[in-house]
Amino acid sequence: MNKEPNSFVKSKRTEHRIRAENLAFDIDVWYPKVEQFTFRSTFLPLSLAEALAIQEFHNCTWRNARKDGLKVSELVILENLSNRITNEIKNKFNNKGVFMRLCGRSPKDGDPLNKNIAIDTYDDEIIKMGLPLNIYQEQRKKQKKQRAEMIKKTLNKNKNNIHYILDPENNNQNNENENENENDDDWVKTYTKEEEGNLKMVAIGRSTPSWLMIKNGTEALNLLLTSERVYADMMDWLQYGEPEQIVLREWEPELTTEYEFRAFIYQNKLTAISQYDHYTAYPTLEKEKVDIKLAIVSAWKELHTSVGECTYVADFAYFPSTKEAKLVELSPYLDVTGPALFHWEKDKDLLRGIKHKEEKDGEDGLVVVDDDDDDDDDNKDSRDIHKKEDVDDEVVFRILSKGHPQASELVEANWENRWRKNCKVEDDGNSEGAGEGDEGADEGGDESEEGFW
Repeated sequence: MNKEPNSFVKSKRTEHRIRAENLAFDIDVWYPKVEQFTFRSTFLPLSLAEALAIQEFHNCTWRNARKDGLKVSELVILENLSNRITNEIKNKFNNKGVFMRLCGRSPKDGDPLNKNIAIDTYDDEIIKMGLPLNIYQEQRKKQKKQRAEMIKKTLNKNKNNIHYILDPENNNQNNENENENENDDDWVKTYTKEEEGNLKMVAIGRSTPSWLMIKNGTEALNLLLTSERVYADMMDWLQYGEPEQIVLREWEPELTTEYEFRAFIYQNKLTAISQYDHYTAYPTLEKEKVDIKLAIVSAWKELHTSVGECTYVADFAYFPSTKEAKLVELSPYLDVTGPALFHWEKDKDLLRGIKHKEEKDGEDGLVVVDDDDDDDDDNKDSRDIHKKEDVDDEVVFRILSKGHPQASELVEANWENRWRKNCKVEDDGNSEGAGEGDEGADEGGDESEEGFW
């Protein structure tokens, strides 16, 4: 049977097809063109030996495909890679944290060196929302309260404390707030199961960036050596010959999943914008959507001529503090790129800038407000999408107003179980109930601190 050389790439949605179709939009291709509009980045080309060592580490661990363990030479290669990354962060980013990725995608499916960072940040968000707490979160809340009380006592004893001098108004405000909430420890808001599940997803979206920041090569390798995405990309390189690079990007603490958006550009026209996280309804987005849309449209207009493409997908970060947007990355206008709250086939005309008056009911009850500006929200299904018209009527903007109906189950299976498994409940020696009876919470704590590397 005669087949064209690239028929395998076109045949089905394989890992190789995804990587092959994304090559023209890998960060090493587009970054030089739009460097001034995105986050500062540096590139560390991987050697073939490093790719092989990463692959073999995966084979010896979670894949269980190799029983003899790593050779000393492979360990030395990985150690040298770790040192290279550490030196790059030190020299180019002054030892500040960075976001790490490969040319095509990031290892966000990997495990951080310290899993407690992820779960602690998540628990903090749950506590803020007044959701019912599990045993871990109750412990966390006690510890936070005790620390706040200690800080308050310290400040009251020494009004010349450096933090007090730097921001006296904030300290006074914090003290007032603490006094107001002194008796609120047992207060929990009432939510439906669906609302509670969505708010847990919000907590995940707000806490995710915390554990993706790396400060040295050890933290970097822990992500690289536990990410199935990285393994797949190394395998693809070794099989098909397209080299990879490690990319270190300037860290932006204000960027969270909540404020990341995907924009669709067709024939030099920005046609549609969607929130990036298509599972979660973020309460803040509804009131900020006009400013968000305006910022993204403005940022896109500035950078578009530098891209060198007329049709593509662009992700933007929005910063509420400045009401500005910044480019995160570019992707191909193809179905290997996730369409977020749109559908590549059903929304084909809309994504090309062709709008239909009666386009309202979509898949799974998704609703888009049309140009008639009907506000009959009472008749909308469980997962509504709103499009605000007053910034640029030519750009459709979709955000969720209700989350995924099975969000609670998704969180339990894919987040809480994953992160709790080897996490250690922190014990500062002052917490009530800490010590006796907490042995079970400490099991596996060493792994969360030492990681895989």
